[in-house]
Amino acid sequence: MRTFNNCLFVLGIFVPGCILFSRLPAHDVLELLLGAGLFFLFFFVWQDRTIWLFCDSCHKPIATNTPWQCGFCHKENTQTTRFPFVGECEHCHAEPKAYKCHYDDCGQLAFLTADKMKEHFAMCVGSPVKQDSVSDEEQQRKEKLAKAHALEMANLDEKLEAFRERKEALKKLPPTEAIRADYEKGHAMFLGVDEFYDERLKQIKEEFKDNPDRLERELSYLNKWRLKRTPQ
Repeated sequence: MRTFNNCLFVLGIFVPGCILFSRLPAHDVLELLLGAGLFFLFFFVWQDRTIWLFCDSCHKPIATNTPWQCGFCHKENTQTTRFPFVGECEHCHAEPKAYKCHYDDCGQLAFLTADKMKEHFAMCVGSPVKQDSVSDEEQQRKEKLAKAHALEMANLDEKLEAFRERKEALKKLPPTEAIRADYEKGHAMFLGVDEFYDERLKQIKEEFKDNPDRLERELSYLNKWRLKRTPQ
């Protein structure tokens, strides 16, 4: 964009200048001097000039030669004359579509394209990274999954430890006693669920006989519990 504007400036000066100088006796020399001057301005002055943008939120000026961090590769761009944030990253060559305003009282995104992409925005080097609401929700989801995984692992560790203790206890018993103990434990686990189910079923029917909705919910939960606890 800067190169295109510079070309327009050069043409806007050179063409009228040539028309004006053509009426003078030494127009060839004057046109040559004009061209040389514009050449110097184009490649050594205007090409490296700073472009100023204005934040969409606070409307404060932002210089495009501000050292910036790429939102794609997260590397710093310090050669901002060649690689301003309105262009491409000097490392990954990606083009950011927004710049995070570096003013302390703002911090909003200044969009550089019409699609207003919020991801992978450029930001001033040294600016603190603030998590947005989407990132907060994602972090909470990850923490929830991590806690659920830790709880499941703790439950499995407990069952594994109980299994090992039972296995060691059975090893110390005579073969017939070990078989008897194993049978009694399985029997108690298998039939104990049914015994508790029958007992609790009577209690629920008696306790909630005048509340059909609560009775239905209690019975539903009791049946689900029985299926979950009954050995397959």
